[in-house]
Amino acid sequence: MKKISLFTGILLIIFALAGCGLFEREQPVTISLTHNLDTSELEDDGPRLSVKPADNIVEGQEVMITASTYPGYHFVEWQYENGDQFSNLPVTRFVVEESVALVAIYEPYEVGYFNVIAYSNDVDEPLHFSIEGPYQEGTILTITAPDVEGYTFDHFRDSDTGLLITREQHYTFTVTKDRHIEAVYAPGDRFFVVFETNVEGVSPIVSEAGPYEEDDVIVVEAPLIDGYGFIHWQTDDGTIISEERIINYIVEGAAQLIAIYNETSLVYETGFEDVSKPSFARATIETRGYQWIFHEALIGTSHLDQKEGNKSVRLRNGYIESVFAIEHLERITFKYGTFGESEPTSVRLLVSADKVSWYLLKSSTAQEAWRTFEHIFSEEDFPAHGPSGDEPLYIRISHNPANPENQINIDNLKIYVSEENDNIQYPGEPTIKLDDDIQLAYSLDEVWEGTACEAFYLTEEAQSCQVDGIVDTSTIGEYDITYYFTAGDVTVSETVTKVVLRDASYLTYDYQDSYYAGIEGLYGEALLLALRDIIQSNVTLQSYGDARDILQETDRDLNNPDNIILMYTRTSVDSTWDQGQTWNREHVWPQSRLALSSSTSNSNRHIGSDLHNLRAVNPGVNSSRGNKLFGFETTPDTYYPGEDRGNAARIYFYMAVMYAQLTLSDNIPDASTTYTPQGAEHGLLSVLLYFHFDDPVDQYEIIRNDIIYGYQNNRNPFVDHPHLVELIYWDHENLLDWFDDLES
Repeated sequence: MKKISLFTGILLIIFALAGCGLFEREQPVTISLTHNLDTSELEDDGPRLSVKPADNIVEGQEVMITASTYPGYHFVEWQYENGDQFSNLPVTRFVVEESVALVAIYEPYEVGYFNVIAYSNDVDEPLHFSIEGPYQEGTILTITAPDVEGYTFDHFRDSDTGLLITREQHYTFTVTKDRHIEAVYAPGDRFFVVFETNVEGVSPIVSEAGPYEEDDVIVVEAPLIDGYGFIHWQTDDGTIISEERIINYIVEGAAQLIAIYNETSLVYETGFEDVSKPSFARATIETRGYQWIFHEALIGTSHLDQKEGNKSVRLRNGYIESVFAIEHLERITFKYGTFGESEPTSVRLLVSADKVSWYLLKSSTAQEAWRTFEHIFSEEDFPAHGPSGDEPLYIRISHNPANPENQINIDNLKIYVSEENDNIQYPGEPTIKLDDDIQLAYSLDEVWEGTACEAFYLTEEAQSCQVDGIVDTSTIGEYDITYYFTAGDVTVSETVTKVVLRDASYLTYDYQDSYYAGIEGLYGEALLLALRDIIQSNVTLQSYGDARDILQETDRDLNNPDNIILMYTRTSVDSTWDQGQTWNREHVWPQSRLALSSSTSNSNRHIGSDLHNLRAVNPGVNSSRGNKLFGFETTPDTYYPGEDRGNAARIYFYMAVMYAQLTLSDNIPDASTTYTPQGAEHGLLSVLLYFHFDDPVDQYEIIRNDIIYGYQNNRNPFVDHPHLVELIYWDHENLLDWFDDLES
C-alpha cells in the first residue's frame, strides 16, 4: 500500500511540474504551400511546391521549402497570405516558430526566355550565377558551387530527373529550357555515391541514403521492370563491376553506379558514340558491331548538333542505310531534331528486301525540339507488290531530298523484333574496307599516286580494287575519290574526301596541351565547331564594369608595371582608371556589330564583356575608329590598326569562333543594321588574314592570353597556335596570294 501511494505521489508531482511549464513538449506545426497561378489556364497543376521534412514538423525545427521552375513563368518571391514578403529565394531554409501558410508568387516572362533555379542541399552559401535570369534561349550560363568550410562539393544533379550532371564545381551549359539544379555537398570526409539506371523514371533500391563513409557497405538492388532485362552494373566510364542484380557495394569514394537494362525484344541499339566520321562523303562505318552506309551523313560532335551523348548523326540531303538485314521487325525508334538553326524538314523511314526497291513507311517533320520517332510494324506496311514482314529487311533513315539546306540530327537508334532468333543477317555480297593508313590530305604540289588502290576485300583474302577520281595537288580544294570492287553482278564502293592544303603537315600537329584535345586532323568548319566547343566550355564571363580593373592587368606595359599599353598607338599611359579620361574600353569587334540591342552596361556579363575583345585605348582614337572595318588604310569605311594589326586580326578570329551569331566576311554591312542580329557582320576577312601572317604573335599577346584565361577560363586559340587560322580559312581565295606577297 505504501508503494502504491509513493508511485501516485510521484505522478502528481510530475503533472504539477508540467502544469508549471517545467516540462514542455515540442509542439507540432503545419506548413501549407500554394501558388498564385490559375490552374484552369494551365495544362497541369502548376509549379511543384515542397517542404522537407514533409511531416512531423515541430517548433524550433529547420525546414526547407522549394518552388520549382514552370514553363512560361519565373519565380518572384514567397509571400505570407496577407501579401507580405517572406523570402525572395525559391529554395529557402528557415527555423519554424509557428504554423504558417505561404504563397509562391510567379509572373509570366517573355516567350523564348527560361528560368534556372539552383540551390545547395545542406549549406547556406549561395551559388554563383554568371548571368542573372530569366534567360534567353541559347544563353551560355555558368553556375559555380563555392567552397564551404567543413563540406566537400560532390556533384551537381538535375532535381527534375534526379540524375547526376557533373562533378565539376563549375557547371557551364546552354540554356534551352527551364532547369532545376541542386549542388550536392558532403560533410567532412564523407562521400556521395549516385545510383541510377538507364531506364527513364526508374531508380535503384538502396539500403541507406548517402552521404557515406569510406568502407561503408551499401546493399543496392536493380528493380525488376516489365519489358526490360537487367544486364549489369557499370560505372560512369563504362567499367562493368557486376552482373548480379543485387550487390553489396563497398564505398571507396565519390562514384556513380548505373544499372544497365535492355528491352527484351531489343536486338540492336547504337548511340554512335563508338565511331567518328567528320565529312559528308559516302562511306561504310561500323557501330556496335554492325555496318551502316553513310551517304551525305556524318557523325556530329559540335554544340549545334542535337544529341543524347557526345555524338549523333547529321544528315544533309542523304541517309544512313543498314548493310545488314533484320527478320521479324517489330518496332524502330530514334531521336531526331533539326541541326543548329536549320528550318524544319522531314525525316523518313524506309525498308527494302533487295536494296533496290525502297518503301516509305513513315515520315515526320524534324523540329527544333528533340523528339522520339517511333514506328510499329503492321500488315499495312507491306502491300502485295512489296516485301513481306517475315523476310529480312534493310533499313534506311533518310533526309527529305527536297530541302538539302536544312540539316537534321538523329541519335539513339533502337531496333526491336517480334521473335527472338538470329534476326540480324549479312547478305552474301562483297565488302571493302579502306586501309587504315590511307592518305587523306596532301600539301600543295605533293605527288598524288592515283594508281595505287588503298582498299581490300574482307570476305576472303585481300584482293585488288579500282579507283575512280583524281587529286589535283596543284590546286587547293577537296576531291571525292571512289574505291570500288566488283564480284559478279555486284559492285561495292567506298567514297572518301581528300583535301589539298597549302601545308597538310598542320593536320598532324601535336597539340601537347590537353586544352585542345580532339582538334587533331580537323580543318574548315569541323575545326571551327570543335574549337567553339572548347572555348565555350566552362567559360566564366566577367562583368563589363570589372573589365576596368582587369584591363589594368591584361594590358600592362611589360617595361613599366604602373602603366598600360594602348591599342593602335602603342602609347604607354598611367593604368589608373579615371572615368575614361586617359583611356577607355575599346570593343575591338565593335559592340554595335555584336547582335546586341543596346550598348553594354557595367553590370552586363555577355558577349559585350568578353575580355578577349576588350582593349585599353585612347578615347579620341576609340571615337575616330568607331565601328569601321579593318583595312590596309584609314578611309571613311576602314581603319588601319597600325602595329596592332596582327593582334586585332587574332581577336576577330577568336570572336567569330566563340560566337555563332557573328560573321567574319569581306562585306561592308548596311549602316542601318547596327545593334541588330542582321548587323552582326564585320571584317574585312581578307585583310585580317594578311595582318595575321604579316604581324606574328608577340610576347605581349601571349601574356595577355594567359591572364584572361585566369579570369575568364577560356583562351584565344589563334594566339596559342597561329596555324589554326590557315586551317580554318584553308580555301580562302587570297590565302596563297598573301603567302606569295610575304615571301617575296
